[in-house]
Amino acid sequence: MCISGCPLHWGKINYFIVLLDKQLDEYIDVAENANSSKKLINQMIERTHAPIFIEDINFKIPVSDWDYLLQPIQKINDYYYCIFSEEDKL
Repeated sequence: MCISGCPLHWGKINYFIVLLDKQLDEYIDVAENANSSKKLINQMIERTHAPIFIEDINFKIPVSDWDYLLQPIQKINDYYYCIFSEEDKL
């Protein structure tokens, strides 16, 4: 993935989001309590994806629609992160 120094991303908003295990566990609990899809829950349990809440309106999205908020995440040390541009989000 290119970074913000790449001419393709000049003038665009880029996001670097860092998550902790505790946050992911809380998202999993919310999804399980809402009887969300197994696929969504498994992606969070396996730590491959997480819902990313950028705008206030994102917090109002029902858990059943969190698929639209999922971004792939990667792990470094004890942190999970994702990088994406405004084109990649809702």
